[in-house]
Amino acid sequence: MKKKARITQHNTTKQPEAQQQQKQAQSMDQPTFDRNVMDATLRVLFENADKNALDLRTDIFDKANLHLSDSEMERLWDVLISSGWVSPTIGFGHAGKLELTKAGFQMMSQYGSYTNYLSAMRGTTIDPKA
Repeated sequence: MKKKARITQHNTTKQPEAQQQQKQAQSMDQPTFDRNVMDATLRVLFENADKNALDLRTDIFDKANLHLSDSEMERLWDVLISSGWVSPTIGFGHAGKLELTKAGFQMMSQYGSYTNYLSAMRGTTIDPKA
């Protein structure tokens, strides 16, 4: 019995970067994606602690080339705020802006990243350079 030759067609055109990132985000499970977003957001806020607040979309996500739908942005906003490590800034012209809370600043000062914090809570080794 002869096997039939399988013909596959490869897409040689490059997809826009945003579509590739969206596919990567979809292939990543929700907890891992949320953990990565939390880590990146806390890191950027900590590194820019000299600024009063940063806009989540333009100062954090856009600079990380992470383009999300409005519904996903709202979901991540809720996840970040509920952590207790970031808080929304209040006042005219501050919509969508976040700042580290005192607890968030202490956590980042002690562990250096959200990933290191999780590792410490699990009892695994901490990478001081992360």
